[in-house]
Amino acid sequence: MEDLVLESEIRPAGLKSPTVISLQLAGWLVFICLWLPLCRGCGGAADKIPIDSLQPISITDVAGLFSNFMLLGSYCNGLIVAFSMCVTAWFRSERLWRVFFLSQFSLIATIAVTALAFGIAQSPNSKSLVETILGEVPAILGVLIWIGIAIRRNEFPTAWARLQHVWTIVAFFFVHLMMLFQGSARYGYWLTMIGLGGLVIAVELARYRMQHDLWDASTRVVKPQFSIRSILFWTAFFPIVFSYYRSIEPFCDWLFK
Repeated sequence: MEDLVLESEIRPAGLKSPTVISLQLAGWLVFICLWLPLCRGCGGAADKIPIDSLQPISITDVAGLFSNFMLLGSYCNGLIVAFSMCVTAWFRSERLWRVFFLSQFSLIATIAVTALAFGIAQSPNSKSLVETILGEVPAILGVLIWIGIAIRRNEFPTAWARLQHVWTIVAFFFVHLMMLFQGSARYGYWLTMIGLGGLVIAVELARYRMQHDLWDASTRVVKPQFSIRSILFWTAFFPIVFSYYRSIEPFCDWLFK
C-alpha cells in the first residue's frame, strides 16, 4: 500500500503538466491561423489566407514542394511538437522523445541541405550563385553547428529548444514574406504573432520542466539562467546578422559590375 502511495506521489503530471498545456495552446493557435485572413489583398483583392497559398503537388516541381513545406511547417510545427510531447508524456518515455527530436532534426537538416543544393544548381549565373552561397550556407551551417554543440554535450533539451526556436524564427520571416506587396495586416496576422511568441515561451518552459513534468517528478525543476554575457551576445547578434544580409546584394553588385 505504501508503495502505491509513493508511486502516485512521484508520478509526473504528464498531459496535465505546464509543458504539455502551454505547447498545445500555442501550437493550436498558430495552426488555426492557417485559415484566418493574414492581410488585405493588393489593389482591393480578397484578403490573403495562408492556406490558399498551397500549390498543387507535383514531384517535379521542387520549388513548389519546398514552398508548401515552408508554409505547412510554419503553421503546423508547433502543433506537431505539442502532440509528440503528448505521446512521450503518455508513455513516460524519454527515449521516445529523443527519437522524435532526432527524427525532426534529421528531416529538417536534410531538407535544408537539399534546398541549398537545388538553389546552387539552379543559379542562372555567377552572381546568383555567390548570392545563394553567401545567403544560405552561413545560416544552415550556423544552425546545424549551434544545435550540434548541444547534442554533443548531451544537452538534449537545450538542443531541442534551439531547433524549435530556429523554426519559429523561420516561420516569423516566412509569414512576413507572404505579406510582401500586400495590403495592411488583418487579425490573423496578429494572432499568428501571438501564437509564435507563445511558442517561444512554451518551448523555454518545456526546456527546463520536461524532465520533471513528463518522465520523473522527483527531478528538480531547473530555473532559467541568464548571464550578462549571453544577453550582450544576443543583443549584438541580430543587428550583425541583419547588416550582413543587407550587405550581400551590394557586395555582389560591386563584385560583378
